[in-house]
Amino acid sequence: MAKQNLMTLITLFINFLLMGMLAYNHFTNQHIGYTITFTVLSLTFLVLIIFELARRKRNKNRNITTT
Repeated sequence: MAKQNLMTLITLFINFLLMGMLAYNHFTNQHIGYTITFTVLSLTFLVLIIFELARRKRNKNRNITTT
């Protein structure tokens, strides 16, 4: 289970980077609609990564205090 969650985090991070790169690429080509779309997707992936890391830390702290 831990390996699967780690792979999910890695995949989200790669998607975050790629969406940011696509947003920049479309920004330089002056495609504003694509820029906004890929920026929103990139930020969404970043928020998912942060929430997952916070959830892991919270669960880790709960396990330490209960044992």
